[in-house]
Amino acid sequence: MHWLPTNLTLRWLNLEPDEIRPAALCFAISFTWGFAQMLSWTAASTLFLQHYNAAQLPFISIASAVLIPLSGLVYIKLRGKLRFSHQFMVFAALFVLMPVLFRFLLAGDALRWPSLAFYVWYYMELAFAALLMDSFVNRMFNLRQTKRVFGPIATGSDLAGIPAGFLIGVLVGYSGVENLLLMAAATSAVALLLFSHATRAYKVRVESGDVQMDDADGDGGTAISLRTLLKNPLVLAILAIQALSELNVEFINNAFYSQTEQYLSQPEAMAAFLGTFFAIASIVSATVQMLASSRLMRVFGIGGCLVLGPSLVALTLLAFVASSWVGAAPAFVFACMAGAKFVQYTVMVSVDDAARFTLVRSLPPIIQDRVLAISGTVLSPVVGGLSGLALLGMIHLLGAEAAGIAAVATGSLIVVIFIGRLAARAYSANLKHVLSERAISGVELPLNDPGTAQMLVNMLSDADPRTAMCGLDLLSRQPRAEFKPALAQALRHADAGVRARAAMAFQDQAAPADLATLQETLRLESDPNVIAALLPSVGRAAGNECAPLLRGYVENADERVAQGALVGLARHGGADGMDSAGRKLEQLQMAHDPARRAFVAETLGKIGASSLDGLIVPLLKDEDLEVRRKAIQAARYLHNPLLGAPVVENLTEPELRPTVVETLIEGSEVLLPPVDELYEHSQDMLELRAMILQIYGRVKTAEGIRLLERRLEETEPELQHEAIMALAHSSYRPGDAGRRIIEGLILRYAGYATWLLRCIMEIGPAGDQSLLQPTLWRELRKKQGVLFTLLGFLYPSDVMRFIRFAFLNSKSEDKVAAAIELLESMLARSGHAPLLPIFEGTLVERRVAELEKHYPGRAPDLAQRLRELLAGDCASGNRWVAAVTLDFLHSRAELASQIEVPENPRISIARAWIEPPAAGGVSCMSVLQRVAALKRTPIFADVPEEVLSDFAPEAVETVFAASAPIIRTGEMGHTLGVIVEGSVRIFRGRQTLAELGVGGVFGELAALSPEPRTANVTAIESTRVLELNAAAVERMIETRDEAAKGIIQVLCQRIQTTIREKTFEDTGTFRVQRAAASRKAPARMLQELEKVVWLKKVEIFGSLSDTILLHLARLATEQWLDAGDTLFEKGDLGTSMYVIVEGEIAVHDEDRLIATLHPGEIVGELALLTSEVRSSSISAKTPARLLKITQSVMQELMWDHHRLTRGIIQILVTRLRTMMTAHTIDDAAGVVDQGNGANQP
Repeated sequence: MHWLPTNLTLRWLNLEPDEIRPAALCFAISFTWGFAQMLSWTAASTLFLQHYNAAQLPFISIASAVLIPLSGLVYIKLRGKLRFSHQFMVFAALFVLMPVLFRFLLAGDALRWPSLAFYVWYYMELAFAALLMDSFVNRMFNLRQTKRVFGPIATGSDLAGIPAGFLIGVLVGYSGVENLLLMAAATSAVALLLFSHATRAYKVRVESGDVQMDDADGDGGTAISLRTLLKNPLVLAILAIQALSELNVEFINNAFYSQTEQYLSQPEAMAAFLGTFFAIASIVSATVQMLASSRLMRVFGIGGCLVLGPSLVALTLLAFVASSWVGAAPAFVFACMAGAKFVQYTVMVSVDDAARFTLVRSLPPIIQDRVLAISGTVLSPVVGGLSGLALLGMIHLLGAEAAGIAAVATGSLIVVIFIGRLAARAYSANLKHVLSERAISGVELPLNDPGTAQMLVNMLSDADPRTAMCGLDLLSRQPRAEFKPALAQALRHADAGVRARAAMAFQDQAAPADLATLQETLRLESDPNVIAALLPSVGRAAGNECAPLLRGYVENADERVAQGALVGLARHGGADGMDSAGRKLEQLQMAHDPARRAFVAETLGKIGASSLDGLIVPLLKDEDLEVRRKAIQAARYLHNPLLGAPVVENLTEPELRPTVVETLIEGSEVLLPPVDELYEHSQDMLELRAMILQIYGRVKTAEGIRLLERRLEETEPELQHEAIMALAHSSYRPGDAGRRIIEGLILRYAGYATWLLRCIMEIGPAGDQSLLQPTLWRELRKKQGVLFTLLGFLYPSDVMRFIRFAFLNSKSEDKVAAAIELLESMLARSGHAPLLPIFEGTLVERRVAELEKHYPGRAPDLAQRLRELLAGDCASGNRWVAAVTLDFLHSRAELASQIEVPENPRISIARAWIEPPAAGGVSCMSVLQRVAALKRTPIFADVPEEVLSDFAPEAVETVFAASAPIIRTGEMGHTLGVIVEGSVRIFRGRQTLAELGVGGVFGELAALSPEPRTANVTAIESTRVLELNAAAVERMIETRDEAAKGIIQVLCQRIQTTIREKTFEDTGTFRVQRAAASRKAPARMLQELEKVVWLKKVEIFGSLSDTILLHLARLATEQWLDAGDTLFEKGDLGTSMYVIVEGEIAVHDEDRLIATLHPGEIVGELALLTSEVRSSSISAKTPARLLKITQSVMQELMWDHHRLTRGIIQILVTRLRTMMTAHTIDDAAGVVDQGNGANQP
C-alpha cells in the first residue's frame, strides 16, 4: 500500500509495521472526535454567551461535577451488562444524536435552556469520549505496544483542533453557529463508522477484555466491587496521582492566569501572549507526545516518567515562589510562572499521561475499565469542583496570592513524586501477580497444632482405606510418640493394605512393652504382606530375644514372610541376627534362579545396612537385568560410597538408566564421585554426559552444585546448556567467582541470540519455504530460555521464573508483553539496550540494528551465514540445524557452490538424515521426510521437528500390499502407526469401524498402554506405514512437554467425540430441580489438611509429594451447590476442574443422565486439559461441596511433574478403553482427530 509510512517514518514514530493499521485507525477515531469536540466547544461557548454571561459559567462546572460522576456510575453498571463494542456503539451513537437534538431545540428563539444544557453535554461528551478512546486503545494493543502507540494516537484529538480552528470561521460564515452542531454530529458519525469497521477487522482484539478476569482462571465471575478494587495498591496509586494531577492543573492555572493578568495588564498584550504561548505549547506537546513520550519511557522507565514531569514543574514553581518572596524582577517572576505552566502543559500532559495509561494497561481488562471510568468520569470532575472551592476559599477567605497558591501546588507535586515511586513498585508487583500462575514449588505441611494432630488420629481409624492410607503417608513424614496408640489401632483395620502400612510405621516406635500386643496381632493375622510388615516390629520390641522369635519365619514358604523375618533379624537381632540373616542371604545369592537373586537384592534394600555391600556388589553386576534393577534400587538405601562405581557402570545400559538415575538422586551425594569420573571418561557419549548433568541438578546437594559449576565452562553447547538448566533446578545462587562466570555467559548467549537474529534477517524470504527459518526461530527461543535462566541466578529467581514461563509458554499476547515489561523493570538500566531487543516482538531489522551496537558482527553475507550454521558457530551446532541447512542448500545450487561443507560426525549424521536410504530396491523415507510425516499428525503437531528427529530414525517403515493385514485382533499391541501413503480399513468381524488415509493414526492407545488388539487393520491399497513403539513414545513423553500435551489433547478429543457420537445405555433421566429453600454454605470450611487428603484420594494426584499437595490445596477453592444447581452447561468454555468432596453430581445432556459421580471423583478435567467447550452439563443431585482447581494451576503441575502427566494419560487411556469396550468401539479404530483432517492426503 503506497500510503503506508516509510521505514524512516516508522522509526520516528517508534512503531512497528504490524501496528500501523490499528494505530492509524485509532488515530483516525481520535482525530475525528477531536474535530467534532472543537466544533461542539465553539458552538457551546458562543451559544451560552448569547443567552447568558460569563458570570454564570460556574453553574456549568457545578452541573458537570454532578452529572458526569452520576453518568460514570451508570457507565460502570452498564459495563457489567454489555460487551465493550456494544457500549462503545451506544455512547458513540449518543455523540451523533445529541447534537442533532439540541440543534432542533435551539431552533426556537424563545428557548434559552438548551444552550446551557448543551454546554453541560459537551463536558460529558469530552469525558466519555476520552474514556472510550482509552478503553479502545487498551484492547487494540498489548502493554508493550501501548507504551509506543499511546503518544501518537493521543495527539489525534489535539491535532484536530488546528484544521477545525481554521475552518470554524468559514463554516460559521456560511451556515451560522447553530449548524456547527449538525457538522459535529456528522463528524461523530464518521468516528462511529470507523469503530464499526474496527469491530469487524479486529474483532478478537476489541472483545479481548470482555471476559471477566477477577476469577483468576477466566471462568467468569461476578463484577469486582469498589471496595475490592480499592484494595489494589496500584489502583490506589493511579487514582491518587489522577486526583492530585487534577488539583495541580486547577491551582497552576489559577496562579498562571493571575500572574499573567498582573504582568500584562493590557487586554491586547494579554491576548497576544496567550495565543502565542498556547500555540507554541501545543506544538511542543504534540511533538513530545508523538515522537518522544515512548522513548522517554524507555530511557527513564515507568517510575522515572511518573516523576519527571512533577519534578520539573515543582522546580520551576519553587523558582517562582522564591523569586516572588524575595522581590525579584517582575519579568523573571513571570518567566518562572510561565515556565512552570509550559512544562505542565507539555511534559506532564505528554509523558505523565502516557505513563499513567501504561499503569492502567497492566491491570486485568475488567479492572482497567473501572479505573478509567472512575478516574475520568467520577474522580476528575469531583476533584476539579473541590479544587475550585478550595481556590475560592484561599483567595477570598485567606487572601492567598499567586505565590501561595503555587506553594500549595508544589507541595502536592512532591506528594505526587512520592506516590509515583510507590506506583512504580506496585506496577512491578502487579506484573508479578499477572504472571504468578507458576512457582508451585511446595510448602511444608504443618502437623504440630492440636487440631491437625487430632485429625490425623481420626484419619488412621477411618473405615475408608484411602483416608487411612493418606493419614499413614502424612504420619511417615513426622513420626511422633503421641500417634502410637492410633497406629496400634490401625493394626486392626479392616483393610490389609492399611494394616501392613501401619505395621511398617509402628516399627520405628516399637518398645518392649508392645511385644505381647504385637505377638497377639501376629497370631491373629493371616495376610502374608501384613505378617511380613509386622515381623520387624516384633523384632525391635523383642530386643535380645529377637533371633529366637524370628528364625522360625526365615524358612517360611511364603517369601514375603521370609523377607520380613530376615529384615527383622538384620535390623534388630544384634550381631547374631545380622550374621544369621547374612548367611541366609549369601546362600540365596548363589542360587541359579534369578528370582532368588532378585529376592536377595530387594531384601538388602529393605535392611538398608551399609555393611552389606559385599553381598550387593555382585548383584549389581549380575547377568540378569531384573536382578541388577533390584540391586540398583536397593543401593539407594545402603548409603555406601563403595557402591557408587558399580551402580554408575549400569548407566551404559539403556534399559537400566531410569533406575540408576533415581538411585543416584535418592542415594545421597556419597554416590556422586564415580559419576563425575564416568563423565570425564565419556567424551564421545553426549547423551550419557547430558544425563549425568541432569542427575547433578536433581541431587540438589552442595557437591552436586559444585560439580555443575565446573561444567559451566563446557565447550560443547548442549552440555553447557544442560549444566545451566541443572543449576537452575538446584536453586543455585553464585558467589563472586560464579557471578563473574554467569555475567560472561549472559553476554555470550546474548551474542548467540544476536547472531541468530542476523541469520534470520539475512536468510529472509528465501527460507520461508524450507525448514531452516522455523528452525532458527526455535534456536532463538532456546537462547532466550537460557538467558532467562542465567538472569535468574543474578535476580530474584522466582520472578524470573514467572517471566520465563509467560514469555515462552503463554499464548496470551498480553502476558508476553507483561513478561517483557517486568523484565525491563527488573534489569539494571545498563542491561536494557544489550538484552531487551532480544526479547521484543519488534521488527527483526530494528532489533539487529540495536543489538549490533553491543555485539558487532560481519557484514551481511548469506553464504557466510550458512557456512557458520554448518560449522556450528554460536551454539547452533546440533544435528537438526545442520540437516535443515543442507536441505536448504540442496535446492539452491548457486549458494551450494560457494560453500565448502565441513566433514565431521555431526555433518555425517545430517547428510544421512536428508538422503533416503535404499532398502532392497524399495525407496525409503529420509529422516526429514519421516519428521514431516509425524508432524502432520495431531499427536505430534506441537512437538518441534528437532525433537522428532531424535525419534524418527527409530520408526519402522513398512509397505503393505493391497488387502494385506497390518494388525490382527488379539495380538499384543505396543506400536502406533502413521499412514504415509495409501489407506487402511479398520474393522471387527464384518463391521467397518473406520477408513483412514494419509496422516491417519491407528493403535495409539497400544503405544501408550500395551494391551491385546481389539480390531483388525487391513491395507485398502498399497500402503506405507511408519510404526513407532511404546518405548519411544514413553521417552518422548518423559522428555518433551509438547508431546505429552499433544497426546492428552488427542485422548480428550476422542473421549468427547465418543460422548457426542455414540449411543450409550440408558442410565436414566435427570431434570434440574432447584431446592425449595437455598442451602447455606457449610458452617466450617475445609482445613488445609482435609484438602490434602481429598487431593491424595484423586488418582492423578497420587504421585505428588505432600508439600506440593499442600501448595495445591491452598490454591484450590471451595464451591458449594444446592440440589439442582448447575455447575456448568454443555457448550460452556472450560477452564477449571473440580474434586467432589461431598454429595452426588449428575453428568447429563439435557434430560438424559450419562453418569452419577461421587466423593473422590473429578469432573470437568477434559475441557480443562483441552481448553475446549464442555461436552456435557454438570448439576448437583444432592447438596455438594467441591474443590475447584484452575487451568493455570494444572498446567503448572503437569509440565513440572512428569508422573502426574503420565498418570493423566494412563487414566484417559483407561477411560477411553472402557467406553470403547462398553459401546463397541475399537481400540484401533481411532483416527486421532477425524475432524481436523487426519484422513486428508
